[in-house]
Amino acid sequence: MKKGMEDLIKGTVINIVDENMFDMKVTHVGHTVHGNYKPSERVHISALEGESLLAKRSISDLEKMIKGKEVRCHVLTRDLFGRLVAKVQVL
Repeated sequence: MKKGMEDLIKGTVINIVDENMFDMKVTHVGHTVHGNYKPSERVHISALEGESLLAKRSISDLEKMIKGKEVRCHVLTRDLFGRLVAKVQVL
């Protein structure tokens, strides 16, 4: 993925890893994609739409908000462990 370019992917949240990370089944990849995406990806949340930047959330809170729901991820980069870092919007 080119630096400074945001990819757009959509999918269903299948697992909550911790209060800032989840696994998703990728169902749609945008037309101007710069990266390669697997059928399922682990996503580290850089921002969650509708949530204050200073908000604290628990694993339970995140499960209630997004587990089993469709999300849109604006992918910023991959971290050193291969996880996506993304701004997340619940659809």
